[in-house]
Formats: sequence, C-alpha cells, structure tokens
Amino acid sequence: MMSFMLRLAHGIMAGLFAFSIALQFDDPNPAPWILLYGMSALAAGLAAAAPSSRYLAFGVLALCAFREIQYVRV
Repeated sequence: MMSFMLRLAHGIMAGLFAFSIALQFDDPNPAPWILLYGMSALAAGLAAAAPSSRYLAFGVLALCAFREIQYVRV
C-alpha cells in the first residue's frame, strides 16, 4: 500500500515537471527537454494516481531514457 505522503510527493513532482515544461519554451532547443519533462511528469502522475500503475510509470521512464540516449550522440 502506497502511503499518503509518497503519493503526495509523486503529485508534487508531477506538478514541478509540468511547470518545467512551461519554462522550456524560452530555450533555443526546447523539444528534447519538453519531451523529457513531459514523460517524467506523466510517470510521476501515474505513480501518484494509482499504485497499480507503477509498472506503466517505469515503462514511461524507460522510453524517456531510451529517447535521451538516442538524442545524445557522443
């Protein structure tokens, strides 16, 4: 059972990630950052909404990590 405080923390992080999306529109290259913060907000929101969706949240984060690895070509 997910405690109330943990769900609250996930909800707060989802809000902060969503706020970060709004801040990225001033960036010269906003697309990858908006995608990164958007997927992170989605994962945190899913984790806050329902404890049973944690595997879906992990999948969203894995897709986000894969996308960032594709974007950063060393």
